[in-house]
Amino acid sequence: MFCRTTKIRRHAWGTSVQPRTLHRSISGSTVGKYLRKLDVQVDTSVERKRFAFEFANDCWQIDTMVGPYLVLDGKKKRNYLMAFLDDASGPGIQ
Repeated sequence: MFCRTTKIRRHAWGTSVQPRTLHRSISGSTVGKYLRKLDVQVDTSVERKRFAFEFANDCWQIDTMVGPYLVLDGKKKRNYLMAFLDDASGPGIQ
């Protein structure tokens, strides 16, 4: 919804206005309310591709972040947290 409301706001106020300024000036729900009131139709003929895989193990996603320091033998050691997620089956391994 944010992309659509930003485009509508830019159209209303011109393309020189920055998205952050537009976001603060009028809320997405207000734009939606007026569009429903005016009975504006949305083009649903555009096919949108989903980033999804049908079978397990077709796509694995990995996320890494720096975790807390651990004190081992009196020395601080950096710790890394990693999450492995199978796109199709959902459950992740950490």
